[in-house]
Amino acid sequence: MERIEITVHALNQARALGLGLDREDLVRLLAEFAQKAAIVTHPDGTRRFGGYVLDMDDHSVYGIFQLESGVWICPDCHGTQQHLMRDGKAWIEVPCQNCMEWVREA
Repeated sequence: MERIEITVHALNQARALGLGLDREDLVRLLAEFAQKAAIVTHPDGTRRFGGYVLDMDDHSVYGIFQLESGVWICPDCHGTQQHLMRDGKAWIEVPCQNCMEWVREA
């Protein structure tokens, strides 16, 4: 797995978005976002993961922004609406329970 560098600016933006406070946790989270992100054309960045846009190049994350400002993003799946779950020896994607409950309440 390639090492992803996270800038202080991106960490501060992630804190402001409510993704956490602990530096180590945020570095791990943003690196995971970067590794799973899809290429996107957006004014704020080049990659997308769930409800977030990352301003990044191949191995560095310079910033993180909400895809749609003011829209609720699930704190469990970060807007992907999916979770990985063990099914015997394999991993499968299952719908995010938190998102399903939020949709029922809305």
